[in-house]
Amino acid sequence: FMKILSIQTKKLSPDKINKIINLKATHYKFKKKLQLLWFNNNIKKTDIHNILIHNNEIIGYNCLRKIKLLKVVSKKKKTINSILFDTLIINEKYRKKNLSKFIMKRSNLIIKKKNIFSFLVCSRSMTKYYKKFNWKLFPKNKIKFSKNNDFIGKRCMIFKDNIKNFAEVKYEILNH
Repeated sequence: FMKILSIQTKKLSPDKINKIINLKATHYKFKKKLQLLWFNNNIKKTDIHNILIHNNEIIGYNCLRKIKLLKVVSKKKKTINSILFDTLIINEKYRKKNLSKFIMKRSNLIIKKKNIFSFLVCSRSMTKYYKKFNWKLFPKNKIKFSKNNDFIGKRCMIFKDNIKNFAEVKYEILNH
């Protein structure tokens, strides 16, 4: 039996947070203590966590983080709200079973309903995967990462259902 939950941070139990941290620690180089520290410092109370559960075990996870971007159109600057699609992970023993599609579809549905600029940052090798779910490569010259070197060498993709025309637009990520 599989189910997917979408929960705001403020409604996550400490047990669920711990299970999310445990799952992330299996994939990323940062151990649980650093994962928890990062979570506490970067995740806002209204961020949305999409959690795939099988037999009471968290087997998949994604976070939709609310962040601010600086939008520049014809040299006019404006701060806008946006969503950073952050962390898509499936437990190793459940990979290659096409389960991430459930998280992708749920995340896209939430983003579509919010109808705001949404983006993700990924390795070049993952762009083909995200394109299958209606994400589009964003031109490198249209986005600037102001704070974090973790994004150097990565590709930025946008959820294209929520983008009209961005030929004259540039974005700068202010916080993430």
